[in-house]
Amino acid sequence: MNSLTLRRALLGFAAACSSASVLSAFDFVGSYDLGAVGNGEILSYTADAHTLLSTTSAVGVQVYDLTGSALNARTSVGFGSLGSYKDVSSVAADPYGRGFGVASLVPTANGTTAGAIAFFDYRTGSVLGSLEVGYHPDSLIFSADGSKLFITNEGERTSGGDTDAPGSISIVNLNLGALGSSQVQTYTFESAHLAAGVSTAGLRYNDTFTAGNAFRHIEPEYTTQVGNRLFVTLQENNGLAQFDLGTNQWVSVENMGLRTITIDGSDRDGAGATASAQVNDTVKALPMPDTIASFVAGGTNYVVTANEGDYRGDDGDRTRVKDLGTKLDTAAVAAQYGPTWKSDAALGRLRVSNLDGDTNGDGKIDQLVVAGSRGFSVYNADTGALVHDSGSLEEMLLAIDPAHFNLNAENAGAANAGAIDARSPDKGPEPEALRVFTGDDGHTYLALGLERQYGILLYDLADPSAPQQVGYLNTFGLDPANGLAGIESIIHIGASESADGREYLVAGFEYSGDLAVIAIPEPATYAALLGAGALGLAVWRRRRG
Repeated sequence: MNSLTLRRALLGFAAACSSASVLSAFDFVGSYDLGAVGNGEILSYTADAHTLLSTTSAVGVQVYDLTGSALNARTSVGFGSLGSYKDVSSVAADPYGRGFGVASLVPTANGTTAGAIAFFDYRTGSVLGSLEVGYHPDSLIFSADGSKLFITNEGERTSGGDTDAPGSISIVNLNLGALGSSQVQTYTFESAHLAAGVSTAGLRYNDTFTAGNAFRHIEPEYTTQVGNRLFVTLQENNGLAQFDLGTNQWVSVENMGLRTITIDGSDRDGAGATASAQVNDTVKALPMPDTIASFVAGGTNYVVTANEGDYRGDDGDRTRVKDLGTKLDTAAVAAQYGPTWKSDAALGRLRVSNLDGDTNGDGKIDQLVVAGSRGFSVYNADTGALVHDSGSLEEMLLAIDPAHFNLNAENAGAANAGAIDARSPDKGPEPEALRVFTGDDGHTYLALGLERQYGILLYDLADPSAPQQVGYLNTFGLDPANGLAGIESIIHIGASESADGREYLVAGFEYSGDLAVIAIPEPATYAALLGAGALGLAVWRRRRG
C-alpha cells in the first residue's frame, strides 16, 4: 500500500478566528491529495478495518485505510462492467461491519435510463452486484437498524416539459438474501404514492408541464430517517417531504416559503466598482434546503437543513437584476431600494429567480427573491415548526473571517480564482456539507461546510432553538497546492472508531480533489475551553504548542 502525501500544516487553529466570541474547536492535522479534481466529493467511513471510502471522478470508488494521521490507498473499485455510467454520485460504507459498501450510479443516458446502486467488497475491491433504482440516484443512507437502504433519486431536469424522468426515493430491503429486483421499491410523487389530502401543487416548479406531470419536476436531494419516517429535501422545489415507512406513502409535502435575509448582493460595491464586502442588501430568499440531518434533544426529534439553494441546470430560472427587463416592476423595486438599485454597485449584478417574486399577480416581479438563504434551519420533526433559522451567515462570516468572504476558487485557472467577494451576487458562501454527530463529550454538534467560503462551522445543538457557535476553521490556504476548495461532505469519526483514539472530522473537497483530516480536542479539555472563553483558548493553545 502506497501512502498518500500528507500536507501537514501544524497551525492548530484557524488564524482567521479573530473574534473572541468564536472559538475554534478544531485542530487541523493535514490534507491529502486524492489524485484528481472531483475526487473526494462524497466520503464514508466504517470502523471495520478503519475503512474510508471516497467517490472518484473516474466513475469509481477509492478505498483507504485511515489510521490516525496516515492515509493509505487499499484498493480501487470500478463499475464499467455494470453498464454505461457517467458519475458515481454517492457512496456509503455498511455501518454494521458486514464488509460491503454501496455506490449510486448515474447513467450516461440519464433522462431515459434508470440509475443503479452497486454493492462492493471494501476489503478486496470486488464488485458484488447491482440493482436498478430510480432516475439519477444521488445520496444514499442505511436505515437505523441496517436492514434497508434509502436512495434519494433526484430525477434531475434533462429535456424538460412532460418528458423529464421523475424524482423519487428507492427503498432496498437487505434481508432478502441474494440481490434481486424484488428487493427494491421505488416511490415517485405520483398521486398513487401520496397519502389522502397530500398535494404537490404548492411546490416551486422551474419548468412548464401539462396537467398530471408535476411529479416529473420534483427533485429530491438528501434523506434522513426519524423513527418510522423519512424526511427528504426537495431543493429546486424549495420543499421538504415526509415519507411514512409503515404505509409507504408521502404524508407531507411542504413548500418552505420565503425568508427575509441581509446579504452582500454585489461583487463591485467598492470604490471604482471594485470588490468590497458590504452586507447591507435585504432581500427575500427561498431556503431551498440541500443536505439534511436529524437529532434528538430533550426527547424531541429535530431535523436541520443546509439552505444552499440551486437553480436549474441550464440556469434558465435565474437572471441578473439589471437584465430582468420587462419582467420587473421597476417602480416597486425603486421604492424599496432607492434610485441606484440597478447599478452594479447596488443590486444590478445580483442573480435572482425570474420565476418568483410576483406578489400581486400582475405578471411582474416586485420582490427580489434569491435562491438559498445562505444559512441553516432547525425544524421540530414532530410538528413541522421552524424552531431556528440562522438567516444569512454572511454578517457573522465577514466579522470573523474577512480574508475569505464569499471567496471563489472553483477553477484554479480562472481569472477570479481566489477572488474575495466574487460569489456575493450568486449564492454567497453556499452552506452545503452538513453533519450532525454526538461528540465524545456527549454533546450533539452540527458541522456545517461552506462550499464557497471554504470554511467549516461548528455549533452545539443542546438548545435547538438557539444553536451555540463554538468553532470555525477556514481551509483555503492550508493546502498551498490546491487550496482545499469546494467542501462537499463531512464525516465524523469518534475516538472509539478511530485507529489512534482521537476524535476527527474528515472533509471532502470536490474542486481541488482533496480531503482534510481535522482533530477535535479531547472532551474534558474542550469543555474547559468553552467555559473559559477567549482566555481559555489562548492558554489551551500554549499548552498544546
